[in-house]
Amino acid sequence: MTVDWDLLLAAFEAVTDDTRAFLDTETGEVLAWSDSAPADTDDGWKKRVAESPSRYAPILPPTGEVEWKWMNDYAHQVDQPSRRVRLTHALEANGAFSRFRTLIAQYPALQELWITYREEKMQGVISAWASKLPVPIENPAPWGMK
Repeated sequence: MTVDWDLLLAAFEAVTDDTRAFLDTETGEVLAWSDSAPADTDDGWKKRVAESPSRYAPILPPTGEVEWKWMNDYAHQVDQPSRRVRLTHALEANGAFSRFRTLIAQYPALQELWITYREEKMQGVISAWASKLPVPIENPAPWGMK
């Protein structure tokens, strides 16, 4: 099976409470739909997954706890002490995700580094997930298997 790694990454990024995504382990196709979308817009994917669940691997993004840990680890690596303190404090209470995003947007260079850091972490999650599939993926991930 071959997969479109960019599409797979996009699916991992897009899954939310009402958005589902699966990898067809026979074709490599990524299926995604929103539970809030009209029933006739999913191209029959919901039915296909329900009828053959072992064929479709659910795409599950990292938990909020994992994402928070990534932000915290990144914040602690920031070289500038005042920015490091501000970022770590932003993560200390409810609303940490939006406070972190708002604060880091004030520092474009740090934001670019954060985006790269998070992308590398996400690629590692996807590589680990892919290595556990019942069918091997023939085309290697463009980022290598981390």
